[in-house]
Amino acid sequence: MSTKLISIELIFLIVLISGCVQQIEKEPVEKTALLSFTELFCTFTETSKPFAYVQFAYQDDGEIKYVKTKTTCKDFDINMAYSERSIFGEKIILDNKNDPTSIKRENGQEYQVEKSEEIRSFFKAPISIYENPKNLPNNSHPNLIVQECKFLKNQEEHDICISYQAGLQKDTNICSDMYLSKNQELCKQWIQNIKEGKVNK
Repeated sequence: MSTKLISIELIFLIVLISGCVQQIEKEPVEKTALLSFTELFCTFTETSKPFAYVQFAYQDDGEIKYVKTKTTCKDFDINMAYSERSIFGEKIILDNKNDPTSIKRENGQEYQVEKSEEIRSFFKAPISIYENPKNLPNNSHPNLIVQECKFLKNQEEHDICISYQAGLQKDTNICSDMYLSKNQELCKQWIQNIKEGKVNK
């Protein structure tokens, strides 16, 4: 076999593989969202315009990615209770992996989305050992979201993500999955406070 023929076959193989990878990246992908959070501000003021959207944080290749819906106040019940606005662990389907433009929620709702920056610092600010879990988002599919937390490469985000789940599930064993020993101890103390009722009202 000539060198020229081998080169042509290699080029064809590279193009074929590249095409397959691009096709996979454009296919719908199911995720377990680390957080789904609805932001509503539906009142006109002199300095602010109304806005309403849901932001989704999800793990992808060890990093937290964010998208938010292209929505307005007309798309939501503006009287939605605060406790109904946020969820840990919701199952979502993105239309593609790299540049999602639409999302399907676990309840069947579908929205157009765009990439966004972090809006709420859920995975940056350390949790207080006096935090009342009743003030945290609802917890859906806890086992799945613990696995997603473990994939996070950033130690801070990883440990905070794990701590939410440990506290909500009142399970000190989950604290052991944290990277830093000091965070593990704080996590265990928080759970003890929850069990003893020594948390904020």
